[in-house]
Amino acid sequence: MLEPVDGPYAGTDPLCICTLALKALRKAKAQLKLSLARGVKSNKKGFCKFTGDKRKTRESVGPLVNEAQDLVKEDLEKAGVLKASFVLVFTSKTDLQESQMSESKGQI
Repeated sequence: MLEPVDGPYAGTDPLCICTLALKALRKAKAQLKLSLARGVKSNKKGFCKFTGDKRKTRESVGPLVNEAQDLVKEDLEKAGVLKASFVLVFTSKTDLQESQMSESKGQI
């Protein structure tokens, strides 16, 4: 729950204040991108730093929830949960049925 606010926004809905803050943040980011794009020739170091920051990747994945709604924290378990979700997304029912049929034929 959001706390009541003191100061110039006292009495204003906290959700409205959050929305205003997000709008201001988006505007500031857009202005930064625009100024970097305009000054590429004169400020190469700043532009390269900005684009380099965009290229960084995360080293870990946060906790996930498996099919049984249990929180998964171990890396191998996370990999299994992600694999299961990708399999569901990227295979159709016909592909899944064909693979099950081929597995059952191999067991006989």
